Amino acid sequence: MLERATNLFLDANIFFAAVASSKGGSYLIIELAKKGLLLVSSSAHALSEAEHNILKKLGSEALACHRANLLDMRLHMQSISRAGEYVTGMSLQYLPDKDVPILIAAMESGATHLITLDRKHFLDNQNIKDVLAEYMKIVTPGDFLKEYFADK
Repeated sequence: MLERATNLFLDANIFFAAVASSKGGSYLIIELAKKGLLLVSSSAHALSEAEHNILKKLGSEALACHRANLLDMRLHMQSISRAGEYVTGMSLQYLPDKDVPILIAAMESGATHLITLDRKHFLDNQNIKDVLAEYMKIVTPGDFLKEYFADK
């Protein structure tokens, strides 16, 4: 059940999956965001990673689709320049360097949910989930959508 205003922070892999398949939860989240039904945030780091992977693995047509999606939604871009030493240190304690900017940006954005497909570093990382439990859920697109539609 969604108890407060829902603000999603989207990891890079969500943007990738949304253009790779029109059948998955990532695609549906992007479509709901384009209709203004979800508040979504991300970061320059996540979008740069997404664009690199989309171009490399899916090609320029998919990259054009991704960019059109971005233009069609109201996406809050979260800076991580305000991240304090505590947050950075805590993040480094539980995550590899490449994922720290994602977690910091998600925390700084005030997101209620970090939406990701990264099992190894986020979804199955109980340490991060425990630390963030009262602030933010870390879930797959499918798990978020089950919660979202249960409230409708």
